[in-house]
Amino acid sequence: MRVAVWSAKTLGRWGVLAVCTAAAGLLLAFPQAVQTGVRHGLAVCGELLIPSLFPFLVLSGFVIRSGTASGVGRRLSPLMRRVFGFSGNAAAAMIISLIGGYPSGANAVATLCEQGEIGREEGRRLLRCCVSAGPAFIIGGIGVGMLGSASAGIRLLAAHWLSFGIVALIERRKAGPMPCLATPSEPLGAAVAQSVHAAVQSLLSMCGFVLLASGALSVGDALFGQALSPLWRCLLGCVTEVSTGCVEAARMGMAAPFWLGAALGFGGLSVHGQIASRTASLSLMDRGFFRARLLHALLGGTLSAVLLRGWHPTSAQANAAISAFSQENPLASASGLCAMMLLCLLFLYTLPVHGDTSQP
Repeated sequence: MRVAVWSAKTLGRWGVLAVCTAAAGLLLAFPQAVQTGVRHGLAVCGELLIPSLFPFLVLSGFVIRSGTASGVGRRLSPLMRRVFGFSGNAAAAMIISLIGGYPSGANAVATLCEQGEIGREEGRRLLRCCVSAGPAFIIGGIGVGMLGSASAGIRLLAAHWLSFGIVALIERRKAGPMPCLATPSEPLGAAVAQSVHAAVQSLLSMCGFVLLASGALSVGDALFGQALSPLWRCLLGCVTEVSTGCVEAARMGMAAPFWLGAALGFGGLSVHGQIASRTASLSLMDRGFFRARLLHALLGGTLSAVLLRGWHPTSAQANAAISAFSQENPLASASGLCAMMLLCLLFLYTLPVHGDTSQP
């Protein structure tokens, strides 16, 4: 048995060395592609990620550190216990997740755990629920920007929030209600400073992941050029990166509502990697997290298909928006999607299979 274990570890080390060697070779062989990819990643971070996430990351941290979350939690504790089986403090994370979008909810859950306002096990269950796209992205980005219809975006948002609530209700049956813990609030000045500091750290980690992914995508474009069928492009996009998944889903005609709801519910491995970078020190991600994401995708797709029954994107505005996004985004290429899939799987392979239960 010892020989087998030793052999597996040795093979693993040689495998990692082979991957690193191949990556170094690709960096030397395609330096221009890497630079192009990293520049695109910087543009994504500067034009989309930082402007949209930074305010909500600071807000979520301040709400918790200033004691506002505890006050809201005490008032909502009876409702949270009876409906969702969570303590009252979990209400703040749920609200932030629904309004701020991913990964703001994960940041709120991690902050609650760090401040001692929820326990580690409740944090794991709460994280499975608090992965949600914000209304600005769904109504403005997808509804108006991609589909040319604010009404379609509103119905898509309703389906997404309904599936969010169902996932939370399902998590209720896995553990009983937990006490609403209270911690001393920080002075307002300190709460603001700490919130800004934590938001910057979180964004740096998220942007680093985006830059790495963008570089890998650009190299994939340089290596491969074969096309995939529309269904496979849609599936790969929904699994890897949510905005690209929505672009491909909008091309699916009558099936577009289902795929759009599924992409939003799953969130994409890129978002999962950003969440992991924020919660790694707390060991909040486990197998249950990914089961919840698959369930959210199935529920979101089904409810979107019901609420948007008979509707599919046909407007010239929607087609123009989709074409413009596809031309500017390397994730929209078949080789880019494959490269993104491999990179995200490699990253997620490093996550712990079981959460650390050494702390409450």
